[in-house]
Amino acid sequence: MGPRAFMVFQQLGIDVYQGAGTVKEAAEKFIKNELTKISEPTGPQYMGRPGTGMGAGRRTGRRWKE
Repeated sequence: MGPRAFMVFQQLGIDVYQGAGTVKEAAEKFIKNELTKISEPTGPQYMGRPGTGMGAGRRTGRRWKE
């Protein structure tokens, strides 16, 4: 989790945990209190892949009609 995303969760009072595997496995580990709570960002800023959303940065994404 990058620093900006981590800061948003922190400001909202949402605890962040590190997990691996499927969502089901992570949820089961969370219930059993087996996940590690994260106290700082774990990745660099902008760690996502740029230009992969709708339009990939070419202004070709969906436009809302008014």
